[in-house]
Amino acid sequence: MKRVFCSLALMLIIAAIVASGCGKSDSLRQDLEQVSSDVVEIRGLTPKDEVEYRFVTSAQLREQFVSDFEEEYPQEEARIDQEVYVLLDLMEQDQDLYTILLDVLSEQIAGFYDYDLGELYVVSDREELGPMERVIFAHEYAHALQDQYFDLSSLPLEEEDNSDLSVAAVSLTEGDALLVQSSYMFDYLSADELQAVLEESQEAEMEKFEAAPRFIRESILAPYEEGLSFVLALGGWEGIDQAYGDLPQST
Repeated sequence: MKRVFCSLALMLIIAAIVASGCGKSDSLRQDLEQVSSDVVEIRGLTPKDEVEYRFVTSAQLREQFVSDFEEEYPQEEARIDQEVYVLLDLMEQDQDLYTILLDVLSEQIAGFYDYDLGELYVVSDREELGPMERVIFAHEYAHALQDQYFDLSSLPLEEEDNSDLSVAAVSLTEGDALLVQSSYMFDYLSADELQAVLEESQEAEMEKFEAAPRFIRESILAPYEEGLSFVLALGGWEGIDQAYGDLPQST
């Protein structure tokens, strides 16, 4: 499947969409500009080019995701994958891998950066960004900066012949963005805003995710959890920057 960088509440998951960015208020754009400025200060990378924003509603995002998922992950491919997972005793014969993945990945999509198009998609059903939306945007804007400085399309993020190498590269990018996100949460949100984010993440509907086979849950979370541990061990932003030129070769 096509790799885009996305957020699922505080958990970040995969999606894809094409949508129009018209008609949003000046207040919303000012919110985005402020968060962008904060992320630049945190990450220490000044944008080389203007990042294009696209605005979509939650309903538009979900609808397009389902369409793209069906196109990019054919059911026949899912059937073959499922046979392998059943043989490895990772899932039951009567479970449907295709449906499970579709349900899990589309459960609560909240935003993403598409490095093929160089566009950042903002999911907002309101005319301003709440604390959670700002946190999500901070994460995705970090991906936009990564792309401008380290060319995400040149990284082995979709290496079909070496999935471990791919997961390692994704873990670097996600750990980097998650560190930016965490710094933004604790340094730029008020105590009340931080509490609101934590409460919203705890209340998020995760029924499909929690019901999925363990290996699916772990494979989704691993790039974020392991990625954050990895970038923290690099000793700061300079070490993280250098890692893009000397990528981890395995997880």
